[in-house]
Amino acid sequence: MREIVGTVRQAFDLLNGRLRRRWLLHVPWALFSAALEMLATAGMLILIRLISDPAGAGRVASLRALRPWIVFEPGPGFNAAFAALVALSYLVKNSLRVAETYAQQRCASATAVWVSSGLLERYLLAPYSLHLRRNSSEMLNNVSSAADQVSWVVLQSTTALISEAFIALGILAVLVAQLPPLARGAAAVTAGVTILLLWITQQRHIRWGRLLHNAHMQKLQSLRQSLAAVKEAKILGRERYFGRRFARIRAALGDLEAVQLTTEILPRMVVETTFVIALAALIVVSWLRPNAAGNLTLTLGIFAYGGLRLLPSLHLLVYRFNRIGSGEAAVQAVSRDWHELGPYVAVGSEADAAMTLTESVVFDGVSFSYETSHGGSGEPALSQIDLAIRRGESIGIVGPTGAGKTTFVDLMLGVLEPTAGTIRVDGRDIRFALRAWQRQIGYVPQTVYLIDDTIRRNIALGLEDAEIDEGRVVEAAHEAQLDGFLSGLAEGLDTVAGERGVRLSGGERQRIAVARALYRRPAVLIFDEATAALDNVTEQALTATIHGLHGRLTTVFIAHRLSTVEACDRLIFLRGGRIADVGTYAELEKNPEFLALSARAPETSS
Repeated sequence: MREIVGTVRQAFDLLNGRLRRRWLLHVPWALFSAALEMLATAGMLILIRLISDPAGAGRVASLRALRPWIVFEPGPGFNAAFAALVALSYLVKNSLRVAETYAQQRCASATAVWVSSGLLERYLLAPYSLHLRRNSSEMLNNVSSAADQVSWVVLQSTTALISEAFIALGILAVLVAQLPPLARGAAAVTAGVTILLLWITQQRHIRWGRLLHNAHMQKLQSLRQSLAAVKEAKILGRERYFGRRFARIRAALGDLEAVQLTTEILPRMVVETTFVIALAALIVVSWLRPNAAGNLTLTLGIFAYGGLRLLPSLHLLVYRFNRIGSGEAAVQAVSRDWHELGPYVAVGSEADAAMTLTESVVFDGVSFSYETSHGGSGEPALSQIDLAIRRGESIGIVGPTGAGKTTFVDLMLGVLEPTAGTIRVDGRDIRFALRAWQRQIGYVPQTVYLIDDTIRRNIALGLEDAEIDEGRVVEAAHEAQLDGFLSGLAEGLDTVAGERGVRLSGGERQRIAVARALYRRPAVLIFDEATAALDNVTEQALTATIHGLHGRLTTVFIAHRLSTVEACDRLIFLRGGRIADVGTYAELEKNPEFLALSARAPETSS
């Protein structure tokens, strides 16, 4: 029971004030529904008495308050009027139950939106290092499946459990008032079996919920990997391997689901069987002891109808209780990330003061180490970097694989934070004005991500249509050497790129990424192997365009093709995470290690 209460409390803590009030309003509504159920059930039981004794209205104490309102004298007319009142009460009661269910569904839907979108926002605003150490499938599973379980499984089941508990208690109270002692004992046995079922099944459903949560995450991870590797799988002839691996994971998940779904109907069978056994026992005892139950026909009629009303509520009590337990793992996963990453939402909502690069970007004793899988720090990727990049300067970052070039750029972009030292823009630490600094940057990555949408929306990524500046889009496309490509497309900028730009060549995707960076009219352009997929002619034209901005823009290149950085003002030669040499291209040619790197540099074209 403690685990169930803790799970509900954790789920409730994820909500804002408005959603909490909406969920809490279901409690008095459930009390009102239970009162209506009691009245309707009591009315039906009295009607059963009247049917067995048509002239007995005067002997039923509960009907005395209705006598002034029903013009008929006790007898068939009175009984017909009372039956009409019972029918009206059921119409009102069930209409309100439908409204209650709809309100719960709407509240659950709003909660699912709040939790899933809030969790996604936290993942997006969290430090980039989180995405380096966490599997994306785990985060996707939390945002989709786990967030839905918080709402639809745990919170909705909680309100439904409260409602059914009140209804079950109300019906039991009516039965206790109407049934003779022996029949009350049979009803108590049925209720006791229900409580025993709750105690037996609770821990099992909590354990199965944890296993299902992990299995769903593995299924999503296998599916994403299979579709992402489809090209390589085809070339290697390994399609069936990925299919078999997914089938194994899905089969294990199916086995768990089969066990859980079977145990969900088991309580109904047990409670129903217990009720029928109690009913049979009541008949046997009444036969053996004729005076034990009084009017057997009336008692059985009341007991049977009471059971018909009580059994669904008892079954739903067990079902909802176990559903909450099965959602424990999802609630814990969402709650952990929700609270741990919550501070980044508050930080991300703050508006940074304006920042403009007027003098220089300075790396002052900057070092960085990536976290290991055990949570500690590994070997430094960069050590004691001291460097000043002047406004308008063109810088090339070169070095062998693993030298720390991409780490250098990620630190300059602000997506990684130095483990030692500071990065300052005109003397101001970028950590304290990160958004303002990033608004000054245009970044072109080596691996370009394009959304399955138009080229226009890919260039102006993240903006609503009304916010897109068409003039800037055309200007950026021209500067990125996209004019010739776009002129050959029937729909031009409205051409859909396809998922991850699959309908475009590598060079075309790269030029769209360059246009995306230039759309911002940045003060600093950073190219991380950004021209690697371009043919020589396009690369030269694009490089000439970028170098034409020399003096107005600060440009930083990471390149294996040294022809890309040949015209840079300075080259920074990294080796083993440290600056090994600095100078112009001609000056670095005196360095044997740079000469060896130059000899190995590929001069390929796409």
